Amino acid sequence: MLKQSAFPSHFSTSPPRSHLKVGKPAQFNENPYQQKLLCGLQTLRVSVVHSSFNDIVNACLKEKIDFDIIHFDWLHLYYQSRNPFTSSLRLLSFIRKWYLLRSKGVRFVWTAHNLSRHDNTIPLLDTLMTTFVARRSDAIIAHCEVAKQKIIQQFNLQNPNKVHVIPHGNYIDCYENIVSASEARADLGISQDTLTLLFMGIIRPNKGIYELIDAFEAINNPKLHLIVAGKPYPHEEEKIATRLKQHSNTTFVPEYVPDDQIQRYVNAADVVVFPYKNILTSGAVILAMSYGRACIVPQLGCMGETINDGLGGFLYDPEKSEGLKEAIERAIEHHFKLAEMGAYNYQKAEQSNWNVVARQTLEVYQSFL
Repeated sequence: MLKQSAFPSHFSTSPPRSHLKVGKPAQFNENPYQQKLLCGLQTLRVSVVHSSFNDIVNACLKEKIDFDIIHFDWLHLYYQSRNPFTSSLRLLSFIRKWYLLRSKGVRFVWTAHNLSRHDNTIPLLDTLMTTFVARRSDAIIAHCEVAKQKIIQQFNLQNPNKVHVIPHGNYIDCYENIVSASEARADLGISQDTLTLLFMGIIRPNKGIYELIDAFEAINNPKLHLIVAGKPYPHEEEKIATRLKQHSNTTFVPEYVPDDQIQRYVNAADVVVFPYKNILTSGAVILAMSYGRACIVPQLGCMGETINDGLGGFLYDPEKSEGLKEAIERAIEHHFKLAEMGAYNYQKAEQSNWNVVARQTLEVYQSFL
């Protein structure tokens, strides 16, 4: 990890420093996204500080480090707390720190992974936060053209040229991938001759788990197997279990999937399904592609640009009542092409390697300095 425990030693970087000094507030260390980008930037001789936002602010204000750029990812962590009042105070504190940094000549970049919090409990504050950052950032990074246009329209940006498209980097080699499909199925007790669908990850309402179960039941094919692996939101586990236990051709693992078990579930699947109700960008789709798996995705956000219909998987209209069911039926009909689709996705994922992503990110930095 780049982040170390003691100040100021955790502000040191091993590669030779360039003229650019970038603060990258640490978030979600279990996700390799930030770590891979940081390593890529450091190979380009960008000096990157990966620590808490408060430490970065203090280092700048106390003139320990003369930052050029602060680069944000997910914004809700800077204001969200257990009650609206505390959240409001945190938002005001964030804005104050922003202007203090700006007075020191710091510029700002935001990577817009999403435009609102998935489980948004305080929508007004969420809107205020994203609007503030979007309009005042010197540059915004979107992961596809659709996302870029959404950002420009939603925040009524007067300078649309400050929004840059950089694809989401891949997860190839981030997790173990040594278990074969047959071994993974044997471990999970799944027949080798079934067509297996996978839903994996934190199970929250916007991810459409019940719509997937509805479609699975409507198809009613004994040669179709559904794996659901991931930690459900509170009060959801029993409901999901009740639905799935009625079918012998399902596997339900209601717990967080550790890194060393990801390969077990993904490699057991022929198709990874993403029945999301709303989404802008999905790292989970990139993960499935990085394992060489075909995907079923809705025509939402970056999905249509990420998964090529008929080549890397199957797209469907989420507004169509039987859209998901029809996409699964297409996968069954074209089962003989699924391995080829997975290979196509893997090759496409390879093109978004982190050296390319880091180079494009550096170009964004240089565009306004």
